[in-house]
Amino acid sequence: MPATRTLKVCAKCNKIKRIEKFMPDRREADGFHPICETCALMAAGKGKIKRTKKKCPICEQILPVSMFYRNAGKSSNDGLSWHCKRCHKTLVSVTVRGKPDYYNRKSREAQRIRRAAPGCISEEEKLALFDKYERKCLCCKRPEGVVELTIDHVIPIYRGGENTLENAQVLCRGCNAVKGDKEHEYRPEILAQSR
Repeated sequence: MPATRTLKVCAKCNKIKRIEKFMPDRREADGFHPICETCALMAAGKGKIKRTKKKCPICEQILPVSMFYRNAGKSSNDGLSWHCKRCHKTLVSVTVRGKPDYYNRKSREAQRIRRAAPGCISEEEKLALFDKYERKCLCCKRPEGVVELTIDHVIPIYRGGENTLENAQVLCRGCNAVKGDKEHEYRPEILAQSR
């Protein structure tokens, strides 16, 4: 029976380390990568070796990449979150909606402004407004079955607009999102008057 090796010399740092400190590699004669995990992690940032493990700067553990969230944003050059999943739970206070508290604070502030706005559009008035414009988006002209219609405020509430029918128009959710907080008129009767 062949004797198993317990020590190996790293080809990069030339230190003698336990065999567990080397990543498995079927192509090598001994079945382990010639460079230790620590050196491989440092080289992975330069793209020399495919990263299979990563060090979390918070808990300072070297963990498999499966312990990090995927992050396709520009903030990460390796496509992974900068901290592990365990540390993520302690860093971000996750709420019922699953969003960080920062976003829910913004949402609560928006709700407060909306509630404080003068006026109120009832459900009957909303449906009457939809019927008035033939249940179509005034911007893209798509019907209600194709898109979800919403009430848009011509002058946004954030900019002092009122929550009344005189300030309301029917837009689909997509067009409303594109319009954002800009003041843009789509109602045909108001556009005809301004010409």
